[in-house]
Amino acid sequence: MSDPTDRTNELVEEVAFLRARLKELEEANGTSGLLRRDAILQCSLDCIVTIDSDGLIIEFNRAAEETFGYTRNEVLGRKMAELLIPPALRDAHEQGMKHYFSTGEGPVLNKRIEITAIRSSGQEFPVELTVAPSQIEDKEAFTAFIRDITELKEANVTSRLLDNLLLASAARRDAILQCSLDCIVTIDSDGLIIEFNRAAEETFGYTRNEVLGRKMAELLIPPALRDAHEQGMKHYFSTGEGPVLNKRIEITAIRSSGQEFPVELTITPFQIEDKEAFTAFIRDITERKRAAETLRETEHQLREAHKMEAVGKLAGGIAHDFNNLLTVVIGSSELIQTTNDAVVINELTSEIQGAAQRAAQLTKQLLTFSRKQVTELIAVDLNDVVSGSEETLRQLIPAEIELVLDLELDLKAILGTRTQVDQVTMNLVVNSGNAIEGAGQIRVITKSIELSSSEVLSSDMAPGEYILLRVQDTGCGMTEEVKSRIFEPFYTTAKPGEGTGLGLATVYGIVLESGGFMHIDSDVGHGTSFSIYFPALDSPAATKAPQAEAWNFTGGAETVLVVEDEDSVRALVSRILKSEGYNVLEASSGPQAVSISEQTYKGPIHLLISDILMPNTDGRDLAHQLSRARPELKVLLISGFAENVSTEGRTHDKAARFLAKPFVPAELKTLVRSILDKG
Repeated sequence: MSDPTDRTNELVEEVAFLRARLKELEEANGTSGLLRRDAILQCSLDCIVTIDSDGLIIEFNRAAEETFGYTRNEVLGRKMAELLIPPALRDAHEQGMKHYFSTGEGPVLNKRIEITAIRSSGQEFPVELTVAPSQIEDKEAFTAFIRDITELKEANVTSRLLDNLLLASAARRDAILQCSLDCIVTIDSDGLIIEFNRAAEETFGYTRNEVLGRKMAELLIPPALRDAHEQGMKHYFSTGEGPVLNKRIEITAIRSSGQEFPVELTITPFQIEDKEAFTAFIRDITERKRAAETLRETEHQLREAHKMEAVGKLAGGIAHDFNNLLTVVIGSSELIQTTNDAVVINELTSEIQGAAQRAAQLTKQLLTFSRKQVTELIAVDLNDVVSGSEETLRQLIPAEIELVLDLELDLKAILGTRTQVDQVTMNLVVNSGNAIEGAGQIRVITKSIELSSSEVLSSDMAPGEYILLRVQDTGCGMTEEVKSRIFEPFYTTAKPGEGTGLGLATVYGIVLESGGFMHIDSDVGHGTSFSIYFPALDSPAATKAPQAEAWNFTGGAETVLVVEDEDSVRALVSRILKSEGYNVLEASSGPQAVSISEQTYKGPIHLLISDILMPNTDGRDLAHQLSRARPELKVLLISGFAENVSTEGRTHDKAARFLAKPFVPAELKTLVRSILDKG
């Protein structure tokens, strides 16, 4: 058994050997070890600060320099507490150091804690700290591993804010859904309802619990539209396209009661947990539709009221002018009956004829305004008409007003008549002359103009080439009120006795009849410009006015059937024809004419003269009916206006001739003879 003392000595020797060997190794590897240690210290992303037992800094790495704002040389040998610990925490740090050295215990050692540090700028900031005790040359030391967690704290705050926002957002979303005045309905890819807000409950008549998980199409879409909805869903899932998605459309929905009603709908697709879903924003527009219909009815009533007001003014104007003319006719007629003086009778007869001609002209103007004047529109050279009336135009305006013609050469023709175009030009020039006090200028302009779809005056004006007639003056201009009424018949701003109020109304009617459009530019005190756009024609225009047909007539012995519901007109026509030797049959209606032709009169009837519009009878239909039994019957139709005067397909194979009222006996005699001779 060995001696214990020997064993102790062996151990002492062994320890001494190991210490010596360790020292040799340290001396051999000291340089490389220090380099490795320094590399680790300087490359660490965490701050590494080492203090000795007196609290003096003996190590301060690069991360610590960047974090605290000191250089290593500035802090080495200085009290760590005075540099890196906020004043409020320094006493606690000192007490902790004393406690450790007296007890060997440190409550924060080898633990990860969060605490507040301070930078060289005085800014305090949060750090994560671990403190480890160590021995350096048999002396106590402490190494602190410090991490700036400012960004982490901010991220945590942001995260908490986001969490709160998400919670708030969810709350707001629910509040928006429930408080929205529009219905909000969400369905999944199978068409099942997964969201149904309060407005939807009130609009459709279902509770949310009643519809969740059920097919939307079966509850909210009328039966007639369900197939289209299903096809639309299939089309979207197969192509990714939806013609109604993200668009505002009007469609019909259905309530729980079965009542269908109009809605405005917008559908938006989106993803829920990587699955397709669709949210529909639905607005009940029943009241809006009802209000719109009420508005339309009110506007219609207002238009009718305006129309009746215009008719009243028109009737008053006609009555005024015709009463003046009738005064002349009645008075002259009575005077004729009281005298045998041939000279006086001729003078009075001339007065009656003059009044009648003025009445005919007045009627012609009214019919032109109403677009019922009998006219045959042809291709007209606008420049030829304007330049041909230059002298007349100058005589219509005061001498101190300058008239300037600015006519573009080689214009295309327009549709109208020379008489009408001349009337348009004269009425506009006279109107401009009335607007100028004293000296001034009236400029008449013609030119070709090409209008694009964005330049047309109204939706019913097609883009293309137009011939412009513009009459502009340096007169007083017009207010908006005057402009709005300028084309009303009998409306005039002229002094009493200087205008009838039919001039511009006539212009309006002629322009419309020719397919043209009008535009007015006017400012009070700066003059007025009337612009008329006539569609350009490709056909050539006649440059000379047509010659009037010569009145050559001789009587005849043929039989003429006169059908006219106005007794005085029928009697006049019969008297004119009888004075030429014709055999005249008279009928006041269509049925009476049929009776005469088929039963009463068995001889030949060579010519039918019939008014077009009579009570319960259309002269064209009557001609067609009579011609079936009398195929050689010739036809002359008469009327006071030209609405529906076409005879094509309404009489017989031979074209009917037409005579416009009023007419003079010579016109009737010549036309009757021409028809009978030539057919």
